[in-house]
Amino acid sequence: MSGLGGNARGKLARLTAVYKGLLELAFVLLPLALVAYLHQFQSPPLKFHDHLFHEIAIGVSIILSLFAAWVAFRCYAANGEPSLRYITLAFLGFALVYAPHGVLTRVSDHNLWLFILFGPASRVVMAGFLLEALMRHGEAPDSVSHRTALSTWMPWVAAMALVDVAVAVLAHSPLAGAPANRWVMEGLAILLCLAGVVTIRRRRLRSGLMWIYQVALLSFATSSAGFLLTTAWTHLWWLSHAIFAGGFFTLSHGLVRSYLTTRSVANVYSEQEMLARLAGAEAAAEAARAAEAKLMELFDSSPVGILVADPQGRVLFCNRRQAALLGLDPAAALGRNERAFYSAPEIRDRSVALALATGKPVSAEMDSVSADGAMQCCMVTWTPAAFADRPALVAWNVDVTDRRRAALAMEQAKRAAEEANRAKTEFLAAMSHELRTPLNAINGFAETMQAEILGPLGNDRYREYCGHIVESGHHLTELINDVLDVAKVESGRVSLREESVSVQRLVMAALTMVRDRASRAELVLDAQLAPDLPDLLGDELRLKQVLLNLLGNAVKFTPAGGRVAIRAWVEDNGGIAMVVDDTGIGIAAHDKDKALAPFSQVDTRLERRYEGLGLGLPLSRNLMELHGGTLELDSVPGKGTRVTLRFPPQRSAIRPPCEAVQSGTA
Repeated sequence: MSGLGGNARGKLARLTAVYKGLLELAFVLLPLALVAYLHQFQSPPLKFHDHLFHEIAIGVSIILSLFAAWVAFRCYAANGEPSLRYITLAFLGFALVYAPHGVLTRVSDHNLWLFILFGPASRVVMAGFLLEALMRHGEAPDSVSHRTALSTWMPWVAAMALVDVAVAVLAHSPLAGAPANRWVMEGLAILLCLAGVVTIRRRRLRSGLMWIYQVALLSFATSSAGFLLTTAWTHLWWLSHAIFAGGFFTLSHGLVRSYLTTRSVANVYSEQEMLARLAGAEAAAEAARAAEAKLMELFDSSPVGILVADPQGRVLFCNRRQAALLGLDPAAALGRNERAFYSAPEIRDRSVALALATGKPVSAEMDSVSADGAMQCCMVTWTPAAFADRPALVAWNVDVTDRRRAALAMEQAKRAAEEANRAKTEFLAAMSHELRTPLNAINGFAETMQAEILGPLGNDRYREYCGHIVESGHHLTELINDVLDVAKVESGRVSLREESVSVQRLVMAALTMVRDRASRAELVLDAQLAPDLPDLLGDELRLKQVLLNLLGNAVKFTPAGGRVAIRAWVEDNGGIAMVVDDTGIGIAAHDKDKALAPFSQVDTRLERRYEGLGLGLPLSRNLMELHGGTLELDSVPGKGTRVTLRFPPQRSAIRPPCEAVQSGTA
């Protein structure tokens, strides 16, 4: 066979399929051939008139029908397929409508129609439900509550009882013996069965169960045809019963097979489909095995140590990286207790217990001990998982020894920097204090000499020198005060004296203090304050110091003819914002950080034009942070600088409305 070409194999497959179809057709037509044979050759007087045998046969068929209905109901309750609901009703309906046919067996001698008519009625009921089951094949499952609710079944049971009543009424009527009654009922049963076969063919339902379904429907149709061609108690009449029973047994067998496998009608497949699914399953299993091997290879080559242990700690898997951390061969680690690998196993036990209790990963930093006694620090994450179909924990180990050393070194460096900064702050505070004592004396004596309290100096040059001494002394005092303020803020020794501060009064006081300098520099001062400004909750002295620093810088760095403006308003979140604008020299983008750093100068040349230690902006920002606010610096070289102060909403104090300054010019 292996030597056959593709065309030969294809022809053989088609020939085999045709032969298979002919065999099935012969199997289906055999009962019809038997009916035709007996109809043609049986002896009309030859009958088998046995009431007891008939009662036993009908009783067995009723019991089997109820059992088949129960099996179908259990399948329906399991998956809710609507087709199974109607198969259940088919067997149940047959049992309930067919039962009087057996009960009334002995009545047949004096009321034949009361005995006969229940048979075709039961076949119509069964064929109708079986056709509806095929029409519902493949529909979405019914809800769980609907499957066992009485409202799902009782209306149908009542309808079946009404069929029994209608047949009994018809049997006692003058029309009972009319041939049309049997022709209509048996013909309807035949049509319903054939419609079911057509439905299976048109919907291409090719599973083994559907083939059994077809055989059963054709058997039912054949038996109805046999009943039409004969009378009661003949051999053809008994053969028709046997043919119906054969279809009944065939359908019941298929239903029982469904119950023992998938408990479904839709999920029972043909042999070809089953072979295809098995082939697909084998391919999927092979792919899964290959994927598992690839995954294990990836795990083994991972730079992260991976260890799998059962809940008791026994190692089930260990990749090469983890084995290297332990100083062992991967195979040598298997079966050992994971707890032995850590210097503090109680931390591991607590983490594992938490991971098992919550079902979530738990991490801890652990010191592990290798086989040669070397210590390394690992960040270990335990994750609950299943390994070989049993509960386990995956431990992901990352060597963080170098990171811990770096962190320790960084901590030591930070501590040293903090100590150096504290020493610097204390030195600045001490030096500033020591400088202020003689400086106060210098300023006092220079002012006394300038005022000529003890008598005239006698020379104008002396007066000029005294003026320079006083001016320089005050300038140096301001610088020392700034240094002291920075030192206090950095050391955390500044506490705010909070009170309700009028923003209008605060701004006007600051403008008053810089107005003379602005006039000498030929600058325009402008104030624009919103009319609904609330008071600020803060330290008035410190807030004034912030505004003076910003306005002083603006005046200092703005050429003659320029403009310095201050604006204030309430923001959408309820906080207060202030902006100091100038048209000065500006600051380059790369110098902004330097401008906000203490003791830094943007212009570091020896011949720089502007004096100062560069403490105004850093000190202002620190004071704003003490108030919970922010200081933002925006500047463009040659166009000017904008400094924005923003206070949080909790710093706004509601006060009675008053007339605010809209604009002012000096």
